[in-house]
Amino acid sequence: MLSVNALVQVARTGAQWTYLPNDFPPAEPVPQQGHRWFTAGCFENATDD
Repeated sequence: MLSVNALVQVARTGAQWTYLPNDFPPAEPVPQQGHRWFTAGCFENATDD
């Protein structure tokens, strides 16, 4: 769930991954997980439901 929150934080503020607050996961795994979700179509499925 923290990865989703980190993606929302970056999308909302335009901040760079390295400037996320310390309570989020490390900067590198978050965009990797986001890319896997986009590739798998998770967000399209969520908007269709």
